[in-house]
Amino acid sequence: MRFFLLVTAWCISVSSFGQGRIESKALSSAALINNGGEDPNRQLTIYLPPDYDKESKRYPVIYYLPGIGMPNDWLSDQIKPILDHAIQTNDIASVILVIPDHYTLYQGSYFSNSSLIGDWITFTKKEVVDYMDANYRTIPKKESRALVGWSSGGFGALKIGMQSSEVFSHIYSLSPGLLILSDEFAPDSPSYKELEDITNPERLQKEWIGIPNVLVASGRAFAPNPANPPYFADFPVKFVEGKRIIDDAILKRWIRELPFNMIEQYMTQLRSLHSLKLEWGRNDDFKNVVSSCRAFSKKLENLGIVHHAEEYNGTHFNRIFGTHGRIAKDMFPFLNDHLSFE
Repeated sequence: MRFFLLVTAWCISVSSFGQGRIESKALSSAALINNGGEDPNRQLTIYLPPDYDKESKRYPVIYYLPGIGMPNDWLSDQIKPILDHAIQTNDIASVILVIPDHYTLYQGSYFSNSSLIGDWITFTKKEVVDYMDANYRTIPKKESRALVGWSSGGFGALKIGMQSSEVFSHIYSLSPGLLILSDEFAPDSPSYKELEDITNPERLQKEWIGIPNVLVASGRAFAPNPANPPYFADFPVKFVEGKRIIDDAILKRWIRELPFNMIEQYMTQLRSLHSLKLEWGRNDDFKNVVSSCRAFSKKLENLGIVHHAEEYNGTHFNRIFGTHGRIAKDMFPFLNDHLSFE
């Protein structure tokens, strides 16, 4: 069962009163032309607020990055009623929201520039934004753009956002993981052996097994290797006759792709943001999320980078979706307070 099915219990519908509408557009991406079998033609799922067809004004845009295993169609079914309700209840003024398709052969792009699967950073911050500004009544300035995401999408919001402060002025990251290699992703964790023991690699394309899915998707993004089947990626841990071997060179390649280790390089950009928030549940199902977020926030604090950070009583899945979840009652009001609506 794919990862996205785990959260359906928290998704709540709202009435048909004052609903926005969803458009699906195809964007042919030059940045995503690749040798890894990924389709460079990507779907954009676009939410237009209830008054879009009644007004002539322009709107801020929230760019929502999906988590691993989450196709756009499913996600839009859940975000739309939440945003409809948030606009109805004045938790946020009318905005456009767009979900760029990051779903890959192994269920997620990991929001990186990869020689194997394409340049997902340029796709997101340049091609998608240019398309929206050219085809919709957006407010085409950085102060009116937010980059957000949940789970691995939260990872993407931080990774792409810190490299794109000239495009996005606001970052909101919900429950991001893999900001550091700790816990489930630490070189001494059992996750790498679990991946190696999978005899049918296609399972990871079709099923949600867990951390092995994340390892393969991130490996193809962080350390692509066309000469290393079946995943065409290098991993920092391998096993020889049952003995764990840590490859220091590959480990360094992975580490430099993680947001925690990119902070110093992008300190100026991070300081130029108008708003930055990350939040996580203290009882997150993935221990790495808690340790990642605490470490990331502490490092920002030590470097004098202004940001908001909140650890709340929750897990990875509960209290996120639905009309009273964190997206509705925390993220949207925060963005309403910080986005420029003119």
